Amino acid sequence: MAEAAFSRLCEALDLVEPTEAELETAAELEEAANRLNLQFDTGESQLAAILIHRDAALLATGDKRAIAAIAALAPDDLAGRVAPLEALLLQIAARIGIEQLRTRICSEPGADRSAAICFACHRREAVIAADVEACLASYLGELARAAGPVLISDAAFSALAA
Repeated sequence: MAEAAFSRLCEALDLVEPTEAELETAAELEEAANRLNLQFDTGESQLAAILIHRDAALLATGDKRAIAAIAALAPDDLAGRVAPLEALLLQIAARIGIEQLRTRICSEPGADRSAAICFACHRREAVIAADVEACLASYLGELARAAGPVLISDAAFSALAA
């Protein structure tokens, strides 16, 4: 079942290369971020520019600094189109369960610090699902306060994930 789902996902994905116009927009976003002392990596700025130019539905990222920069630099252009990693993890956990997802997260605890914290990768014993969900929700609440307008709503994200 997982292999079939992964295969369908791979078939639906496309390689994305930024156009010259998108690269220019990304550079403008990075310059504006530098002026405001915001941290905005090249890859995230290019993805934001692609999202703007192609009117794409969603940018999913675990980079909280990039989400804050996007909220400061392009709140109107990207309103409701950014999904933080924690929202993705909640969606996945709802489908496969906290413990199964925890096994995967904790196999690479260095990949994302907040995920490793929420899934208690430092502990050997099982975790309480409600504690993991509360931790992820706490990160999402913090992001909502900092970048609310650009974050995708729960309803819209659930519809996309379906």
